[in-house]
Amino acid sequence: MEPEDLEGWRTQAKLATSPINQWTGGVEFGLYKTRSHIVEEIRKAAPDLWHSIWVNCNDSSGNVIFKEGKWDRVHGQEFSREPMPGSRGGGGEEGQLFFTPRVFRQGNLGGFERIAERVGNIVKERRGRRVCELYAGVGVMGLSLWNGNRSNGGGNLEWLRCSDANPSNFECFERAKKSMDLPHDEYRKISYLTATAGKAMEEGECVDADVVIVDPPRSGLEERIVDEICKPRGESELMGDVRTLVYVSCGWNALTRDLEKTLKGRGGWGVEECKGYVLFPGTNHVESLVVLTRE
Repeated sequence: MEPEDLEGWRTQAKLATSPINQWTGGVEFGLYKTRSHIVEEIRKAAPDLWHSIWVNCNDSSGNVIFKEGKWDRVHGQEFSREPMPGSRGGGGEEGQLFFTPRVFRQGNLGGFERIAERVGNIVKERRGRRVCELYAGVGVMGLSLWNGNRSNGGGNLEWLRCSDANPSNFECFERAKKSMDLPHDEYRKISYLTATAGKAMEEGECVDADVVIVDPPRSGLEERIVDEICKPRGESELMGDVRTLVYVSCGWNALTRDLEKTLKGRGGWGVEECKGYVLFPGTNHVESLVVLTRE
């Protein structure tokens, strides 16, 4: 880099340390521009490309993507939008999903739409009327299920309860719910609780549900959830009388572990359907959908 190209840049010096935090004697230098300069250059390069530009401030060695206060929006709109599976009108304003960098979004949302549509059909086939979704994220499956049910002229769902531990999901969920243009009495039938799956279960989210949907991270279900699932019908005050369990998994090892314990438990569960979805061709990753039922 020539000296004349360095205008507007700053210099940063950093001591190089070993894993045991001892000085190695090395010094690393890096050149960087102020944030405003970076944003200006990016926008100049492709002014019509960017929906928004965000900065993530990570001062730790771990993952802080979902932590409050770690994202700073420096350009553009706060929320990105995607058509909601099951939307009426073929991509109009009605039925939109909302996302920010602080929430999880499927890398292949179009592929995941097939899973959401299948889940909706499962609920319909099982005559589900009261649905609880744990690990719901921004509500992709739950809201799509409700929206698709209305689009098909069903309208037979009594309520939908969604929950997730990430507090940033709530506003995305509420915006998506408003975009569905629901009658006033339907808004009250759809709720969202910011809580871990275990805490949501303790709060009674699954009580009186006839269908429970779970879409946990790669680590799988919390042990407390599996313990309650394994109890016989009527013996779990937290699971109530649930007869259909829909398990969407992105972690094969966790799925097989949870299913082995569930099928060997006293809950009376059996596998009715198991299907794999290739959302990322060319990789060894398969998204799994398993439907468990009991009488």
